[in-house]
Amino acid sequence: MGKTIRRILSVGLLSLLILIPLSPATEVQYMNLTFVGKILSDNITEQSSSFIFSGDSILWNNISAGGVLYLYSLTDNSTRLIAMSPGGMIMPDGYTMSDGTIVWSNDSNILHEYTIALGRDHIIPNTNTTGSQKTYFWNGFPGIQRWEPSVYGDRVVWFQGYPSGTYRKADIAFLNTTTDEMTLINESPSAKGGLQINGENVIWYAYDEDVTDTSGPATESSINLYNIVTGKDTVVCPEPGLKGQAALSGNYIGWTDFGNPLATPRPLWRVSIYTISSGTTQTVPSTSMDQNLDFIFGDYAVYTECPAYNAADKATNEESCQDKIFDIRTGSTWQILPSWTDQNIVGYSDGLFLVEDTRGDTPALSLFRADNLPPADTTTATPAPAMPENNVTSPAGTTLSVPPVAGTRPTPTRASLSALIPVTGVSAVCLALGASRKVKRL
Repeated sequence: MGKTIRRILSVGLLSLLILIPLSPATEVQYMNLTFVGKILSDNITEQSSSFIFSGDSILWNNISAGGVLYLYSLTDNSTRLIAMSPGGMIMPDGYTMSDGTIVWSNDSNILHEYTIALGRDHIIPNTNTTGSQKTYFWNGFPGIQRWEPSVYGDRVVWFQGYPSGTYRKADIAFLNTTTDEMTLINESPSAKGGLQINGENVIWYAYDEDVTDTSGPATESSINLYNIVTGKDTVVCPEPGLKGQAALSGNYIGWTDFGNPLATPRPLWRVSIYTISSGTTQTVPSTSMDQNLDFIFGDYAVYTECPAYNAADKATNEESCQDKIFDIRTGSTWQILPSWTDQNIVGYSDGLFLVEDTRGDTPALSLFRADNLPPADTTTATPAPAMPENNVTSPAGTTLSVPPVAGTRPTPTRASLSALIPVTGVSAVCLALGASRKVKRL
């Protein structure tokens, strides 16, 4: 999930950044982040935000004129216009990128799939696909909205329905773009958010079915895991409390546990990691600060620690945030020195960290390499060709490489979240919290 200013890095010494692994021992070990280069594009302006980093591409949204998507290539340092939405809207949770494919929605109804290598834009139809079809109604009128897409290879998932209000009740649709088969993999009448697909797994968080805008703010939600090959549906965190900022990559699911946002005093926010293969959950070591999960890559979780939100002294909310990296295998934590301020780690791909400098009016992007961080494990998945209801979704023998980071989704800033807390409570905001995807997370 997002945040406004995180006191993390500085480009002052571009050649070297230092990470300190936290441990009970008194001696300090160091790790180097080496500067690789700057991202220079005339299309990065003060209106640019919500950067996504995948493969050798960087995607972002210029919020002027309802939303413009730009794509930067590390291969030839070029920038191309992907989409314009004059009169419409490309929302921060309305686009995603992974493994050479971009998917976005205009005004939450038309889904586009863009193949980067071919430069081809394809509209994903809401009809003319085989599989389950459903008509939605709002105030007696038929229609459909589709939002918060996530993509992995030729597999796309999204929320769909005809929602209104803060708590957006939704079905979850799955489409294989190779076979053009669409299936509704979840039709529970609950409001949902944080949708992601990676490999054969899909995750999201869901509120209780009786939660509506008139029922008061939600205090509980669950993290759900669905396997598209076996059809198995698992609730991975049955404990009470509000959960959001979900992330999925390879064998791991992560989320932020907000506890009961109406409790007094409010509980500190904590990050948890679930290992799919073992069915076990671990909690990131706690401090006296709020934790916010940003994204997962390989065996590492990137998260942020900030002072607990203070409605009486809002200046406190802009200070002392720190990016940290949690090693899921060993349980150790690496902290970036707090003297490196006003920079955000907004993504990771192929051994490189994308860092955003927020000190000026216009975002400044740079790439760094963690020289001494043990390599992030990547795996190759060969999905089985079967689907629930015996729908074939990919040719037999298809092999998909799991990217170091699953396709990410931009999320609201810390300022936008904190502004809503006094009015609606944290629960209302969590509907917008995805994983995902890491940019100025809470």
